[in-house]
Amino acid sequence: YGYACAVDAGDGAVLHFSAGGALPDNACTAAAEDSSSSSSDMLHLLLASPAAGYAGLSFPAVRGSMLPADAVIGFVDAATGQPTVSAYHLTSYSVQRSSSNFNGGGWASDMGAARGAGGNTLLCFSRPLQAPAAAVARNLDAGGERGVRYVTR
Repeated sequence: YGYACAVDAGDGAVLHFSAGGALPDNACTAAAEDSSSSSSDMLHLLLASPAAGYAGLSFPAVRGSMLPADAVIGFVDAATGQPTVSAYHLTSYSVQRSSSNFNGGGWASDMGAARGAGGNTLLCFSRPLQAPAAAVARNLDAGGERGVRYVTR
């Protein structure tokens, strides 16, 4: 997918990521509404889900917990092929769109979703390491001390 690193996220999911540089060119980033993030402080992420349903990636307040968290959740409509991706602030097991995010501003940008070659869901987005607009995970460190959680269905 063009990212510098990849880690097995478990259950068949793979998290691809690059710190800084240009946004990788792939089917998911091509589906993103705004594909222009290129900065040394940007983290570009792609979650390759093993399933064809929705995929989500979150940055929780406390490592190992689910809530509260900043999250990006997306899917590709099976009937139309249209991607739907949004940023959320999770405070309970129901989701609310992040009021502090919009594509091209806030804490998440370049949000996209696409089908992989095997029909699986790809979820991609970028975020700065320092994101004052994020509700929970305002600062990420390159060493990965803040846990990242994912879900696919």
